[in-house]
Amino acid sequence: RLAGSARVKVTARIREEHGMVTLEGLTVAVRGGTAQVRPASVRVVLGGPLSLLEGLDRAKVLPYVTVPRDGSARAAVAVELLSGLTGVTVVETRPAEVSLRAARRAN
Repeated sequence: RLAGSARVKVTARIREEHGMVTLEGLTVAVRGGTAQVRPASVRVVLGGPLSLLEGLDRAKVLPYVTVPRDGSARAAVAVELLSGLTGVTVVETRPAEVSLRAARRAN
């Protein structure tokens, strides 16, 4: 039973449903030099709005390593998300680090 006015103010926040998707076997690109990467592919887990994750174009998810200037044999894997994926985040990359070996030169 309400005393006084029969009007009630209600505030509801509506947010799109979020989820996660796992992309297996994405090829790791090499930036800032040349090197052979092992393993050559990684698994990337993304989180975000289901409307963007469902039917996601794998070509918009680009794992890469930057060849370190110090000649280090290992490098962390970063992931670039191309346009159209606002609100999508990288949850996990496995492995998170890869081995680098100097690329062989062609004869």
